[in-house]
Amino acid sequence: MEFATAIPDQFVPLSSYLGQHNAFLGDVAGFYQARAVLEREFAGKLTALVRDAQKRRARKASALIVGEQPSRRDDGGAISSTDQAWARILSETEELALDRSKLGDSLDRDVVSALSTAEKRSEDSRKRHEAFHAKALAQRDKVYAARTKAKATYDDACAVVEGFRQKAELAKDERRSDKAARQYELATLDMANTKNAYIVAIAVANAAKDQFFTTDLPSMHNHLQALWNTNIALLIQALERVSALDQKYLSDSTRHQIQISQAVESIDVTADQGTYASYNTRPFTIPANITFEACPIWHDTDFLVVQDEPRTVLQNKFMRSRATLEDLKPKASSKKREVTGAVKTKDTYLAKPSLGNLSDAMESYLDISRQVITLEAEVAALQAEVDTIGKALGGDHGKGKQHAWKPSALTSRSSCSVCGHSVVGLQKHGLTCRECGLACHKACEIKMPAACGDTTATSSRADLSRTSSVISQEGKAPSLKRFSSTSTASGRPLSGVSEQSTAQFGNATAQFDYSGRSAMELSVQAGERVRYIRDEAEGWARVANAQGAEGAVPTSYLKQDATSNGVSKRASSIAPPRPSSSSTRSATKQAKAMYDYTAASPAEVTIREGDTLELTGKAIDEGWTEVTLRGQTGAVPTSYLAL
Repeated sequence: MEFATAIPDQFVPLSSYLGQHNAFLGDVAGFYQARAVLEREFAGKLTALVRDAQKRRARKASALIVGEQPSRRDDGGAISSTDQAWARILSETEELALDRSKLGDSLDRDVVSALSTAEKRSEDSRKRHEAFHAKALAQRDKVYAARTKAKATYDDACAVVEGFRQKAELAKDERRSDKAARQYELATLDMANTKNAYIVAIAVANAAKDQFFTTDLPSMHNHLQALWNTNIALLIQALERVSALDQKYLSDSTRHQIQISQAVESIDVTADQGTYASYNTRPFTIPANITFEACPIWHDTDFLVVQDEPRTVLQNKFMRSRATLEDLKPKASSKKREVTGAVKTKDTYLAKPSLGNLSDAMESYLDISRQVITLEAEVAALQAEVDTIGKALGGDHGKGKQHAWKPSALTSRSSCSVCGHSVVGLQKHGLTCRECGLACHKACEIKMPAACGDTTATSSRADLSRTSSVISQEGKAPSLKRFSSTSTASGRPLSGVSEQSTAQFGNATAQFDYSGRSAMELSVQAGERVRYIRDEAEGWARVANAQGAEGAVPTSYLKQDATSNGVSKRASSIAPPRPSSSSTRSATKQAKAMYDYTAASPAEVTIREGDTLELTGKAIDEGWTEVTLRGQTGAVPTSYLAL
């Protein structure tokens, strides 16, 4: 196809279109110029990133291979496949950055420069051809103007001839007629000449027209078409060069990627772990079993106390721990099965990453494994507790029915079935059995025998509680839980007992019940007369009872007769008698906190051991005393105070 025949007489719009096409070449050149800048910029940033990573690798290589604190020194011989692979990856990535930089330079040199030159030269050619077209058009118009002028001259000559003809016809004498005839003849000749010139001008104009429209203008159309073709050819050459450069870069990149893939495949985690282990081997033995350590001032053994209230506490703990153990074991087994499934899922995703997210699978596996470890630790602890208590109880795990306790904020005054004190207090930490209706303090619940519905056991427990309450009120001694095998005998002040309860045997009286915990100790009951023999270790005295049995008892549990020597001074130095609360309140306005206590309601006061408290003297619930500390007034347990 030629523009001369396809789009005749379209030089001006065709030339304008070619100008737009030249501008397109400039746009393409600008694109690749910007791309070259980006390639070099990316190469520079990638190179900087690689070098920073190489510096960090050099700093941390030893820690990555053998750890931060290896058991033996690394002299550079330790090798890690992971570290070596990373070094190769960084090296190949740096080569990739260099190839990127070369690509940018090639684009600038081979593509941008060629397209920019082609645009400039094509535009110059178009403008020169446009000027030539204007010149040819002006030449044609000049011929057209000559024809027009010849026509005007011819018309003027015809008008002159007509004028002389009319004069000749109107001439009245011969002289004038001859003159008119001569003028007419001359005008006729001149008209013939102008006619001839006019006709020739028409021929020339037609020839110029034919030359312009059939030869010159089509040639100029074809010239513009040829210029367009040249532009496209240069554009194709530039784009082919871009493609070749990209293919070369991709080829080089593929070669680097192959090297990177080989580096990744060379990672051997087992070998790396072996290297780390070889540099971090240290002697290790499982710690020895923890053994019982007796208190320096309290003779004791590592046998569980299984008499009276301690037996009840142990039985309750045994049954609760066993029930919890039976509940946890199925859960632990179920979680172990979940671990097996999680391992299979993790291994499947590891083999075929397209099937799922390996990180999620690993996190799920670890989460379930942590739960299993936690459950198994609880099971092991409970099993040890059940085995230890069960062995000590010798099969006597308690035959009664467990109480079904529920928290209760009792509004009517009720006594705790364990300690006998009021359950309705400032704290209101009460429990009530759903089935038998027994009430107790939350802290006393563990001491309640498992005898739900057994009124005999309940009544017996209540009698024991009342007895303990009477002794506590008369002697102001703390409850027996203050004298466990882990307590210090000198830690709580004691007072004497009534002289009416003493017998004539011996020279000392037991103030409180004491159960011997070994063959070297002697069990005594409150009010029992004993014979003092001698002092033993700090806080202990050797005595004999009326049956002739001898053994050690805490000195603070004894009150020697005023007429005897040996134990009175020692007992008073260890545990001076404490006056009753009524006499203390009348004699002093202050008390000292013996233990820490945290308030459980706004009506109570938080105290710390050693605090000096002011007594308000206000009567409140049994077992409580109102005090003031640092401007705050509230209740605290009376047994926590040294009045």
